[in-house]
Amino acid sequence: TRDIFGYSIPVLIAMMSITLMFSLDIFLVKHFFTEIEAGYYAALAMLGKVIYFGSISIVYVMFPKVVELNAKKMKTKHILFKSLLIVLLFCIASVLFYYIFPEFTVNMLFGNEYIGIVPLLGRFAIFMSLLSLVYVLIFYNLSLQRKSFIYILVLFNILEVVLLYIYNSSINQVVNMLFYLSFILFIVMFVYTLFNNKNETFHSNASV
Repeated sequence: TRDIFGYSIPVLIAMMSITLMFSLDIFLVKHFFTEIEAGYYAALAMLGKVIYFGSISIVYVMFPKVVELNAKKMKTKHILFKSLLIVLLFCIASVLFYYIFPEFTVNMLFGNEYIGIVPLLGRFAIFMSLLSLVYVLIFYNLSLQRKSFIYILVLFNILEVVLLYIYNSSINQVVNMLFYLSFILFIVMFVYTLFNNKNETFHSNASV
């Protein structure tokens, strides 16, 4: 019971942190912008979440496989790269669709009155795609019982709030800020994961 409880806490914090990455912006946009602008942004966020929730299913296949291989003291890095590749391909296809058919997408789901979000759709889709890749990295590290990366997630939650308070002159500025923040988060998490995987590679080579 103690082990389960001890493992559940970091999982809960990690899930809350990644969820806040695409939730805090909605609350703060409602605070800084008019109701009409906030409504446009909510529609934009919903379209972005289609990519996020459509891609993360691969994580629930990756997680038990990594746990199994790790328990057998086998390499797991190839599972990570395959998972990232599958999610990346899905995200690229989705982003391209949003870039090529933005008017069709907006009209189909929200109607012509939301056509103003068309110029922002592609960049917001990239933002959510980067969070999808971060989600893969989060679960990969959790499957290896790593917990220190949670500090990174919480730090970026704080950064998001601070930056949204600074850069809120327009919806366009908010989207650009989220794009850059998510890109940096992905790079940091990717480097963290590769750095911690060095020990796995070393032990594997030593055993050979």
